[in-house]
Amino acid sequence: MRRKRTLGLIVIICLVLMTLIFPYSFFSIYKPITFKPDPIFFKDYRNELKELRNVNEQNESTGRVEFYTDFILDTYEMDLMTADRVKVSKRDLNEMLDSIRSLRNLILIIVFNEELSSESKNYLDLSLQRCLLIEENIVRIKSFPYYTRFQLITLIKNLQNDVQMSFDMYTHFYEEYYGLKSD
Repeated sequence: MRRKRTLGLIVIICLVLMTLIFPYSFFSIYKPITFKPDPIFFKDYRNELKELRNVNEQNESTGRVEFYTDFILDTYEMDLMTADRVKVSKRDLNEMLDSIRSLRNLILIIVFNEELSSESKNYLDLSLQRCLLIEENIVRIKSFPYYTRFQLITLIKNLQNDVQMSFDMYTHFYEEYYGLKSD
């Protein structure tokens, strides 16, 4: 009897440790990880996002870039990038992957259907490269269930940085395309 209790206690302790240490593993009971992003970094990101949205709304052009920018900015406004406290599960990663693929497709539509200067094209190319990197990293996170909680937080913060860099490149493209850059 005592042996069964000890064995049961060991199993429970192992499950709790697996949940705490490896949240995306098969044995984990509570899969989402929660963390708080750097508030200063993402406050700046939110302000830049809002600023580009305002500029785009005031833009009187009726072209493809102005039209698709609304949808592109919606993607850049994902919870991972704008929430004060982030909870990420595998389902959230799937949704993020779909959003990033849609973003990539919208940027490709612009690349192939607009007359772009070489500098504008370079900015879009850099934004696309970041999108591909983000997709690759999300697939990597999803496919390996034994990342520790701390490794996952680091990987997701890296995803945030990549999204932010992609957004920065798109912002530079937008400014270059509409001649808004002040050098």
